[in-house]
Amino acid sequence: MIKLVAIDIDGTLIGDDFKIGLKTERKIRKLIDKGILVTLVTGRTYTASKQFSDILGIDIPLVVYNGGIIANSETKDILYEKKIPLEESKNIIKFAEDRGIYVKAYIDDILYIEKMDERTRNFIEHHEVKWVELGQSLSEKLPAGANMIVTISEETDMKELYNKIKTKNSVKTMSTQNSIEYIPKNVSKGEGVKYLAR
Repeated sequence: MIKLVAIDIDGTLIGDDFKIGLKTERKIRKLIDKGILVTLVTGRTYTASKQFSDILGIDIPLVVYNGGIIANSETKDILYEKKIPLEESKNIIKFAEDRGIYVKAYIDDILYIEKMDERTRNFIEHHEVKWVELGQSLSEKLPAGANMIVTISEETDMKELYNKIKTKNSVKTMSTQNSIEYIPKNVSKGEGVKYLAR
């Protein structure tokens, strides 16, 4: 018997319109009504995930930041959290900055950027993210270790860069051919679901 269903958000729960289809919502609510536990497991932040868990009536913890945080869906109380150490976070960001690559970092559900631009503005509108504009080099002013760091470039061969940067306390994934995401070592969506299931 199925006891827990974990659903990704982007490209699974929602489509290009950033909305949950009515048929999908009904099916998920039927699972919950049957007593099956349903959660969301995603690379998104807690806040950007909660808007969907609220729609669906999910009342168990959410697995966010690709498994880097597991938090209560209603109170945001954290059950599990792991971050990339500050020094390594700064090194990853500096690596991107030195190559003119767009970079952003998430700390405690806040997006940190050097300066606001159109790309970031569009992202914030669709993901309901709180943000801080530092106005100076992100690698110098980052206040703490990151939950996740994202680098994006359409002009640079990101696959080549993926192999060049060496990390010790973080792992990297390519969510698209133009972006690299860095999350803490030994963190993944799968491990997050296992932790929650236990």
